[in-house]
Amino acid sequence: MEIKTKFSVGDTIYIKNDSKQLENFIIEILISMNEVRYKLRDESGAGIYYEFELSKEKDLLKTL
Repeated sequence: MEIKTKFSVGDTIYIKNDSKQLENFIIEILISMNEVRYKLRDESGAGIYYEFELSKEKDLLKTL
């Protein structure tokens, strides 16, 4: 079985609802029965997020 993901390990990612729009790096992809989640690392720590929460583009309006 092949599972395609929108992002890859090592990608620089932004969390859509992060008001600071900090750079995050994907350090792990977690695949379970019916979902794909991503473990991210930034300067303050690590967290796990769903694909719909992430973007490759920085939202400059959130940083104003």
